[in-house]
Amino acid sequence: MIPMRYKIKNYVNDKKGSIAVMGAVALFSLVTITGAAIDTATYMNVKSSFKNAIDNALTSAIPVVKSQNIDEVALKFFNANFPPKYRQNINDVDINIVENEKTMSWDITASTKIKTTFANLIGSDGFEIKHTAKVSWDISKQVEAVFTLDTSASMCMVINRKTNNTTGGTIINYTPDNDCEKLNSLKKSMAYMIDEGFSSIKGLNSQPVFSVGIIPFNHKVKFPGSETNPATPIPNPLSEIETTSAFGSPDYYTNFIDANPLSELTPLRAIQSDSDKTYLKDSVSDIIQTPLGNGWTRSNIAVLTAALMLDPDYHSYFKGVKPKDFNDKNVDKILIMMTDGANIGCCFAAHPEGNFDNQYLYLYEVDNTHLSGVHDMSYYNKWNQKYNISKEGLCSQLKKAGVTIYSVIFDVEDNDPGGKEIKDVYRDCASNETTFFDVHTNDELEDAYKKIAQSFFRIRITY
Repeated sequence: MIPMRYKIKNYVNDKKGSIAVMGAVALFSLVTITGAAIDTATYMNVKSSFKNAIDNALTSAIPVVKSQNIDEVALKFFNANFPPKYRQNINDVDINIVENEKTMSWDITASTKIKTTFANLIGSDGFEIKHTAKVSWDISKQVEAVFTLDTSASMCMVINRKTNNTTGGTIINYTPDNDCEKLNSLKKSMAYMIDEGFSSIKGLNSQPVFSVGIIPFNHKVKFPGSETNPATPIPNPLSEIETTSAFGSPDYYTNFIDANPLSELTPLRAIQSDSDKTYLKDSVSDIIQTPLGNGWTRSNIAVLTAALMLDPDYHSYFKGVKPKDFNDKNVDKILIMMTDGANIGCCFAAHPEGNFDNQYLYLYEVDNTHLSGVHDMSYYNKWNQKYNISKEGLCSQLKKAGVTIYSVIFDVEDNDPGGKEIKDVYRDCASNETTFFDVHTNDELEDAYKKIAQSFFRIRITY
């Protein structure tokens, strides 16, 4: 017979073993649950970030890709958008994009494998994930876009700046640029806009989505045929500004002796095919200027002309596509205004060194007040009777009418004569800070127009 003390000891030893086994099982269960929870959380977070980064890559790549491989471009955008903290959690990413030319849409398939922590211990090296989506043009609205392009002679000059030791301001001298690099950079930017920013697709009621108008300007604008036919009608809101001015005349917009070379404006043209794009690009290519060109810069004339071009009540003066009403919810009206800010007056030959500061600088007061409204009553009282200036300002009126305004200032410094004032006005005219561009080089100008072009590329993602 086994003594009771040995039975008790054996019982205790058996329990220790059971407890150890139970503890191991519990620990394994805890580790399993914890590991699974970690893997699950990682999977959900990485999958969500992967999906968002792929969608962003797709919507970013399509507007900018042209001759490049769209899959490679999308992968670069994916790498830029995917959170670095999850980078170690995925293997290589495979992206495949198929374009459907007839429907102007793109199908994307993207896949990768999410690495695991615990599951790897039990033989699973990761979870495959795949994301599919379709991107197509958002054709719910039509777009009417008008460009104003400063084509005065300063676009064919190199600005040389030096500090005025007496006033602390900037003295500007010009060097003629017979190659017109600034103007050619503008033309290149516009060609990109036409190629990449607008498509020939059709939207509501099988109407073209995009219509584009172009207004080259200096201190005048040239309506088609107005130079050869002095009887060409000019909209009253435009002509009456000059017929009442000190040096204005009834033929202000048909006599261009003091403004040439100045190219004709291009009325709104619907983009329905590549031939329409070619026509618009040819119109831009045909813009000419030289360092000896006449004419100075008046942005208010250009913006008022653009406003009239977007207004169906003045269609008879422009011809081309008849614009929709401002209150039509099925159309987006857009103005892209650009200037190099230099009011050089006449021409390089007539304005040798040292003459810039006093040449036509007073007209900035007129332009600025006309564009941004009355901030200084002395300017209003001084110029209202001669130039019919509204207290509210053209830009404010256009924005209230629903027009989105992009503004581009090119090669202008704050200390230039009139520089800060024209920058402030163009910034005020822009719809918001993201639609205002202050650029200083040809490359920056082209980048600005590329960004604007991408904003026109209105696309939507479906799954």
